[in-house]
Amino acid sequence: MRGRALVSGLRHSGNVDLSPITARMPSHGRIGIGPGWHGLLLALDKELAALAPGYVIWQVKQDGGGMDVVAKLTEDLDEGSLAAFRTAILRARADSLHACEECGAPARTVLDGAWCTTLCREHAAEARAATQLVALPRQIVNG
Repeated sequence: MRGRALVSGLRHSGNVDLSPITARMPSHGRIGIGPGWHGLLLALDKELAALAPGYVIWQVKQDGGGMDVVAKLTEDLDEGSLAAFRTAILRARADSLHACEECGAPARTVLDGAWCTTLCREHAAEARAATQLVALPRQIVNG
């Protein structure tokens, strides 16, 4: 969602320990996703590490309603392992499109103004309420 705090360095977000992820990141690396996707990210890390133990994560962000992971290989992989590496990232993104970014519950991608996000019914309702509260003063000022 807009205004999300970014996680960097060795800090953790919520109750989930993201140190396995942040340990793979350069100092300028960033994590900009909600806590509902942290489990997906940690599972992806295990899968990628099994294929390429020294891989680096440059960035994790929400893009178009899904989790976008930018990773760099530090070793050569055979064709099959490279395909598996790419497929794992694409599968994690596809899974994120069905999980609430805030809580991980089943969800769908919704449009919040000009911003796509994937939220469960509860969090989508909260986002709509917050958007209406923000939009109201603009309507009065412009009205």
